[in-house]
Amino acid sequence: MKKSFKFLIGGIIASVVILVVIVALLVGKLVTHKKTPAAFEQFSVYAEEQGYIFEEETDMMPEGFGKYGVAYQENEDQDFVITFSECPDVEGAVKLYNKSESLITEEYKGAVSSHVNVNLGNYSKYEQTSDGIFAAVARVENTVLFVHSKAEDKEELQDFIKGLGY
Repeated sequence: MKKSFKFLIGGIIASVVILVVIVALLVGKLVTHKKTPAAFEQFSVYAEEQGYIFEEETDMMPEGFGKYGVAYQENEDQDFVITFSECPDVEGAVKLYNKSESLITEEYKGAVSSHVNVNLGNYSKYEQTSDGIFAAVARVENTVLFVHSKAEDKEELQDFIKGLGY
């Protein structure tokens, strides 16, 4: 009886050790996973393929900002906005991402019904649904994607973001 009890305890310990190793490997892979940023031109093509109107508005931005464009629905719903920025460097994109995240948390605060915040590898993502508004910002390397809509369009925009690889 004692011998089988020792085997049982040994088996449990071995299982726990294996589980810890697997979890550590998965977490390590997740942390080191790198996403590939979409080029500005790729974004414009993707947005149009998804049925949105895309307008490049780089000339409206300050010099040195990088490329900037807006995608929107044909019905011109002012609450539905998708913007994409390709900054000259990662540092500029991080600043834009942080400013956009701050805008979301401050402008759209209220009764927050949900939010997601991810900072891993070469990308960051923040989503928030509050008072009937869905807003999200995602950064991969030197690019930043910002979306804003009524909460009823949340799933459509999440699919758009995921389809772009952000």
